[in-house]
Parts: sequence; structure tokens; C-alpha cells
Amino acid sequence: MPKKTSKAKKAQATKKAIRKDIAKAVERIPQMIADEIEATQPARTETPARSQSSEQTKRTLLWIGVGVITTSVFAMWIVNAKAMFYDIQHTKSAEGQLIAEAKNDFDKILESGPKKPAPITPPAPETNNTEASDAVRQTLQALFAGAATSSSTVQNQNDPTE
Repeated sequence: MPKKTSKAKKAQATKKAIRKDIAKAVERIPQMIADEIEATQPARTETPARSQSSEQTKRTLLWIGVGVITTSVFAMWIVNAKAMFYDIQHTKSAEGQLIAEAKNDFDKILESGPKKPAPITPPAPETNNTEASDAVRQTLQALFAGAATSSSTVQNQNDPTE
């Protein structure tokens, strides 16, 4: 039986060695990937200054493109609005025709209606009736005087300061 123990110990020792080799290989995988990437990539010849200038040109081209597209959209919108206003002004709608017919009918009704009568002129005042005009004048003055005194008494009654 002692031989079996040594075989089991040897198997366990080899399993431990294999596990250690696998663990070392797993630890080396990221470094191997990095080395492989560096070996396959071409060397960079660009300096940081060139990189910044290329970024600046890319950004400038982007904004120029945005401006061109925005300008073209607004231009098309303006052309469309002008065309729409032109169509609205130059097409006859049913409502416009109805209004024109109503105006024509109203004008016909006014034309067929009675004509305006001639203005009535009052008779010329007679200059010989001075007695009648004096009597009217005196009557009016009496009325005005009576109205003035009655209004002054009404004002005095309503005025709390007196």
C-alpha cells in the first residue's frame, strides 16, 4: 500500500504544478495582448500640436456644415412661405366670390331704391314783422330769466356750505 500513496502524492504534485502554470499564464494574458497590439499598430508620427490642429479643423468643418444645413432649411422655408402667400393672394376663394356677389347685389338694391328727395329750404324770414320778432324776443328773455333764477335757487338749496 505504500506505493499507492506515493502515486497519489505525485499526481497531486503534478496537478498543483499545472494549476500554478495556468495561473501564471492567466496573469500574463493582458501583458501579451498589450504587446501584440503595440507590435501590430503603426508608429505614431503625429505630434500633439498636429493633433490639436486637426481637432480644430474637424470642429470648424462640423460647424460650417451645421451652418450650411441650417441656412438651407431657412431658405427653403422662406421660399415655401412666399409661394403660399402668392397662392393665397392670387386664387379666388368661394368666400371672396360670395362677398363680391353680395356687394354687387347691395349696390343694385341701392340703385333701384327711391331717390333722395330734394332738400326742403325754409321760407325766407320776413323783415316787416318786427313787432312779432320783438314779442318772441321778450318771451324768450322772460323764459331765460325764469330758468336762471330757478336754477340759482336750486343750487343754493343743494349747496351745504351756505
